[in-house]
This record gives sequence, C-alpha cells and structure tokens, in this order.
Amino acid sequence: SFSGQVQISVDSAEVVSTGNDVFVSEIELSEFLDVESPFQGSYVQLQETATYLADISDWPVEGFSWSGSGTNVYFEVLGDTITYRIDRDEAFYDGTVEPADGEPFVLSGILSRFNDDPQLFGGFFDDDIVSIAETGPFFLISPPDSTSLSLAGEASTEVEISWSESESDSAVTYVWHADAPDGDFSEPLLSILSDNDGADTTLTLTYEGLDDALADLGVDEGASIDLIWTVTAEAGETLRFADDVYSLTLSRGMINSNESDLLPQKFTLNQNYPNPFNPTTKISYQLPNTANVTLKVYDITGREVASFNEGRKTAGSYSVSFDASNLSSGMYIYRLEAGSFSATRKMMLIK
Repeated sequence: SFSGQVQISVDSAEVVSTGNDVFVSEIELSEFLDVESPFQGSYVQLQETATYLADISDWPVEGFSWSGSGTNVYFEVLGDTITYRIDRDEAFYDGTVEPADGEPFVLSGILSRFNDDPQLFGGFFDDDIVSIAETGPFFLISPPDSTSLSLAGEASTEVEISWSESESDSAVTYVWHADAPDGDFSEPLLSILSDNDGADTTLTLTYEGLDDALADLGVDEGASIDLIWTVTAEAGETLRFADDVYSLTLSRGMINSNESDLLPQKFTLNQNYPNPFNPTTKISYQLPNTANVTLKVYDITGREVASFNEGRKTAGSYSVSFDASNLSSGMYIYRLEAGSFSATRKMMLIK
C-alpha cells in the first residue's frame, strides 16, 4: 500500500480477445474534475486543448531514471493543472523526446483518482497524447524552379536541396517529395527525410544515390525524367506543404567511382533508402574487416520487430531489404552489431 492506497498485482491473466476498438468518451474539463464523475475508470478524451508544462513535469526521455511505478507529467487546461500518469516501462512514450513547454495537445487516457485528485492514466497508445502544434508557411529555395541536372561524374558528388524554416512551437520533421508532373503528391514517386533525421531544412543527396533512385523508377541509362518536387513540414498531427512546387529534370549519365575497388576503411551503418518508406527499404553497412554481424529493427517502444542474423561477414559493403508490410506507420530504430562495433539509426514508415 502507499498513502492508504492498495495496489493489486496480477500474477497471470488470460487473453480472451485482442484487436478490439477501444471506446473513448469525449468529456469536458468539468466532468474530469467532478469527484463523482460517472466516467471514472473509463477511457476518455478531454475536449479542451491541454498545454504541456515542462518545468514541473518528469517526461520519460531516453535514459530516464525511474523512481516508482510511473512518472507524472502535467498539462494546463483552462487554467487548471492536471496530472497525466505514464506507467513505467509499459507506455508508448517511454524513451521519447520531451515536448516543448506550452506545446498544445489533445489528451486521452483512463480517468482515475489519486486520493481526491483526478488524473489521466495512459500513454499506452501513440494517439493518447496528440500534438496539435501548428506549422508556419515556408518556401522552396534550391535548386531553382525548372532546373535540369545531368548525373554524370563522380558518384560522391553532392546535390543539396534546401528550403526555408517552418515556424512552430514544437519540433518539425521535413520530408522531400518528388512526383510525376501530373501528380498531386498523394503517392509521390520519391519521399526522403531531410538531413539530421528530418530536422534540417536541407537534404543532401549524391549522384550515386539519385542514380539508384532513378534506376528503381525504371529510368534507363542515358534517359531523363521530368519531375515536380516540394517539401512537407510535420509537427505533431499537423502537416503543411511548402508554398511552392518546383519542376526538376534529371538525366542518368555515366557515374564514376574511384572507391569501387577499395575496401571500407571503417565500420559504417548507412541511413536506409528510401526514407520515409512504404513498405520496403534497403539498409546498407560497411565492414573494414571480418566480423560477426547482427542487424535488428525495433519499434519506438523498444520491441524487436525484425532480426537479420547475417552471421560472419568478410570486409566489404552489404545491404539488406526490410519489408514492413505487417507493421503500422511510425518511427523505427535499426541497430547494427559487428564485433565490438555497434550503431543505431532511425527510419520512418509512412503508409
């Protein structure tokens, strides 16, 4: 017991049904605060906007030091401070980035009480704490509209795509999209996360990477393709397109690589391509010497969803294809272990 409260620990339980929809009751703040609320013990959603209070919250960021069965984070709703209880080691939000102070959210969870104080108990689903932060307008910068680019020369030659910043009170994720001239970007031909895992307002590509992408689209060597491109900015559940759409013509030329016959000089885990992806993507890595290799994929909660036991590999460059057909949209983490070397990267599945 704790402060007169009794906690019941269940040793075992039988699962009789799974995959059912959870009924959510939409309630107002007054119903949340009511000591005799008929919604106690029910899964509810607050209708009013809740703003995050960073100064008094203990958000379970990666490496968080737990001191009990859970942690409390706090939000302000119509001038009242309410408690949101995130369960230890079980919640979707364990190890995630803390929201910005004042960031607006829609909250869902189980209405419960600690003594006479109401609280929401949840965080078990990715839409329990949904950001409704807005993103400001932004525009494309380079390459300029109607650019024609011939992919001929060194494979490592870089092409930088850039745009202005979208103002927001929360973290913004940028994705570059390319589509056919008559497309509307609902199903773009290419979608690639910007530099720094989507945080930067630039995307750096190489001739080799672009050439591989065109080959995957069925563009023959020496041929060209006309495209239109733009960028999306996402903050929470808000998605905004750039104010512009530019045209771009890419031609496949002769790509030269002075490093094709050389062995890698260091262990490297590359960013998957394409990223974001749906439903397949390639993960590549390099080994400077022979090593036992394991590559695993985890969801944001740390649950393993795929494993590639590559075994003992000699020095060289390798890639594996990851199929996420049976997984839901969201951020995933992949980790390479090769001998004493280990590295992790993030990738985004968008269906």
